[in-house]
Amino acid sequence: MGLEHGKRIGFETLVKHNMTHQDIADLTGTSRQMVTAVLNHLKRSNVLYFNRKKILFRDLNALPMAS
Repeated sequence: MGLEHGKRIGFETLVKHNMTHQDIADLTGTSRQMVTAVLNHLKRSNVLYFNRKKILFRDLNALPMAS
């Protein structure tokens, strides 16, 4: 999503979206609770920032699945 729809801002990538945690869970085959836990962990680790309408990846290239 970040690679296809993101807007680069320096090293960061901004993705505007309208997906709920349940929508993300349905796409990834996991539970809403797991999505929330993983996103919160990534936020605490300063890998990304998110709110209801956007996700800001701090360094998309540093993520293992980004390459």
